[in-house]
Amino acid sequence: MTNTPPRTVVEARLYDSLGSDRSIDLLADLPQRIRDDQLLWVDVAGRDADTLREVVDALRLRAATAELLATPRKRSLLRRHDAYVHLCLRSAQPADDGGVATVGLDLVVAPNVVVTVREGPVEAFDRFREEIDDLTQVGALDAATFTAAIVDAILAGYLLQVEDLERRIDTLDERALRARNPAAIVDELASLRGRAAMLRRGLAPHRQAFSALARPDFTLHERLGRPWPGLLERLDATLAAVETARDLLIGTYDLVMARVAQRTNDTVKTLTLVSVMLLPASLVSSILGMNFRLPLFDDANNFWWAVGAMAFLMAVTLVVAVVRDRR
Repeated sequence: MTNTPPRTVVEARLYDSLGSDRSIDLLADLPQRIRDDQLLWVDVAGRDADTLREVVDALRLRAATAELLATPRKRSLLRRHDAYVHLCLRSAQPADDGGVATVGLDLVVAPNVVVTVREGPVEAFDRFREEIDDLTQVGALDAATFTAAIVDAILAGYLLQVEDLERRIDTLDERALRARNPAAIVDELASLRGRAAMLRRGLAPHRQAFSALARPDFTLHERLGRPWPGLLERLDATLAAVETARDLLIGTYDLVMARVAQRTNDTVKTLTLVSVMLLPASLVSSILGMNFRLPLFDDANNFWWAVGAMAFLMAVTLVVAVVRDRR
């Protein structure tokens, strides 16, 4: 039995500032010219090469772009052409196993046209669609501004993962303070640290692409519009949030180690107290067990007197230890 690849789905939405937003068939209903008060968003779910070539041909993009779109990438990428810009990003979202998954996606930004190509479901897109569903002036946005809004939604997805990470860290802090065996939390700490590292690996490469968008020579693409100038600062803030979460993990690890050290110290104190309590009894029994005969050995009741003396000395030792511990 052969596994058939998932079907590539193309959704095209034409936003019109006059209020007539509608979904269109990209190949059959694409207007000859998209006005400045209109914006076309083409969302492609899947990377079927033939489908992508049809999309590229319909939008009059370069054939080489179709080949790039059909190939998923692990790192961010920025390709600049005369009439459009090709940007590769990675979006973070919850994985099926409770961890973090990063999904690769491409954005092609042309005048009044934005194309997104993704390998699978992207929660950031779902949230973004919910935000703009009731807006009637989306068509008035230029392509660069619309792209910046999508990128901001992607960064917001990373922040949601950081918030979830911080909640889990807070839960571990509480468990570390109350757990009888704090060392058992170390494995969970290692798992959370892996999540933080994955978030950072997904975010950090974006800096190169975002920096290029902010360079002065981006004015060559003035027909696309100017990208949001705060995009790089938003990326830095998201990276700082990830670093803060990593610092919190280190703090939780220190807390766990402190609790382990405290438990070890308590165990040593208990063993020391037991040893000190038994020391007088051991001394008495050693003296009475010496190889010579005393008159007190002739009376069997003296055995109980010896046991009582041992118990008394142990009780006195315990009382002294408790009093000193409370000071």
